[in-house]
Amino acid sequence: MTQDYFAKSLIAIGNAVAILAAATALTAQEIRVEKTTVNVARNIELQTTIYLPKQEDAYPAVLIRTPYGSQNMTWVAEHLARHGYAVVVQDVRGKNGSSGQFFPFAYEKADGLATLEWLVEQPFCNGEVALWGVSYLGFAANEVASTGHPSVKTVFLLSAWSDLDSFITHGGAFHLMAHLPWFVMFAGEQNPPAEAWPHIYRTTPIAQFFGGNEQAMEELKPEPYDYKKFKMPVMHVCGWYDYIYPNTLQTYESILKQAPDATNQRLIIGVWPHNFALNGKSTAGEADFGSNAAWGSEKVNEITRRWFDLHLKGKDDGLGAEPQVKLFVMGSNQWRHFDAWPPRAVKLQRWFVDCRDKANSSAGSGTLSTTLTDRKLSDQFVFDPNHPVPTTGGANWHPPEKNLGIFDQRVVEQRQDVLVYTSAPLSHALTLIGPVEATVYAATEGKDTDFTAKLVEVRPDGYAANIVDGIVRASYLFELKDGQQLESGKVYKYEIELGATAIQLSPGSRLRLEISSSNFPKYDRNPNTGVDPIEATEFLPVTQTIFHSDDYPTHVLLPVLEEPKK
Repeated sequence: MTQDYFAKSLIAIGNAVAILAAATALTAQEIRVEKTTVNVARNIELQTTIYLPKQEDAYPAVLIRTPYGSQNMTWVAEHLARHGYAVVVQDVRGKNGSSGQFFPFAYEKADGLATLEWLVEQPFCNGEVALWGVSYLGFAANEVASTGHPSVKTVFLLSAWSDLDSFITHGGAFHLMAHLPWFVMFAGEQNPPAEAWPHIYRTTPIAQFFGGNEQAMEELKPEPYDYKKFKMPVMHVCGWYDYIYPNTLQTYESILKQAPDATNQRLIIGVWPHNFALNGKSTAGEADFGSNAAWGSEKVNEITRRWFDLHLKGKDDGLGAEPQVKLFVMGSNQWRHFDAWPPRAVKLQRWFVDCRDKANSSAGSGTLSTTLTDRKLSDQFVFDPNHPVPTTGGANWHPPEKNLGIFDQRVVEQRQDVLVYTSAPLSHALTLIGPVEATVYAATEGKDTDFTAKLVEVRPDGYAANIVDGIVRASYLFELKDGQQLESGKVYKYEIELGATAIQLSPGSRLRLEISSSNFPKYDRNPNTGVDPIEATEFLPVTQTIFHSDDYPTHVLLPVLEEPKK
């Protein structure tokens, strides 16, 4: 898939969920609200609302830019204004009364920077500015932060992203469930009924949904990020079942790697699906992680204010001394602190797949263990993109919105096109914290194809709970260009990033690895013909062969936390 189409699909933000204004502390100030417009380019005026403390003075300022209606941000703007901040909430170009035409991603850096230059000249601003954003608002904040403007002193990001390619795709496959609905409903201003989405996802070619905008988006696509300019303290917050979290981790890690003088980078990952940090719920799919997992808008306001107080007012209530990384560990359902990501005590373990006979479905004889027994050299299945493996939970978003988080995988595992490899029951608790990666040695009949992997916890009662999943597209992995194709029957090494996790598995549970070639509609379907999937109208079934031998040891690499002995 080309970036022309990537840049035309995006995600929805938590403002789609009604959020009540946070309760105001007894010491909070009264506020005043002003409305104005900011000229950011020729004939482009952006609607802007300013929330100020009652007393006229120069305050540290917070800039929030949104495509979802500035009126939906009163809950955070009023809270911060009552605690001594000048808060500027702006409707981005082409939205909610702001002039110009809206194109996803295209103007956020230039318009945000022009607004920042205007802001620091205002009498209510003391010259120091914080950026705040959730989802697309977080992207808009990152665009401004990436300029390295000296007035930006700190940033708070919730479910935010930076690099577009890794955000819109995973392993080269288009994240269809997230981005196609956003483009249809928000950018396209259509509202199909829920029952229409299964048909919409199967409509081909996918490219028709983006027709007419290719040239404009190609001209306006954002520049690559320069993470060396992120020298200000940044708070990164996301959730394990929020499909944004891989990009949150990428942003966090890229800043630490490329800006070694960056100070006070913080990482908090809860268990929430996208934007669930705002709704106060403790559930992710069929799993409830207890009240300890729930935040809500009041908690987000509290963390935001404490972070800004620390870096804009020099007030430290203990937040400054906390470790760099805070993670919610599923299974134990507790928050834990670490001084690095991944934790330094994590050691990588290889778990190898094998089989006595056939690994097709959970009724097969596929095994998963830390040793390779070399009993059978390979397994086969037919990947028919006309009948793809259905998405069943995971880090997803959009219709159907109930398909988020943890769900029982046993129905999916009955399929013959899903290879299932299961470990013996664990003799002791096993804690996994960090990235998970599968290495699959495979051959295909296709000219291009996909391979998927899913890590599952099989609980003692048989419930098969998804932990992480991933996909890789051969043409992306091997950089096939200009009509290049896979060689039929040749064994290739596919490295599949499954994402990251923090989970404690109890004794008696078993680990399971599923291998297949589709996860639909989370990801688009590979037609196996060599045609770009976004342009495809015909889909060809092919036979896939997975190898597990001394020469081709298919395995999954697990981040095992070595706990100190008591």
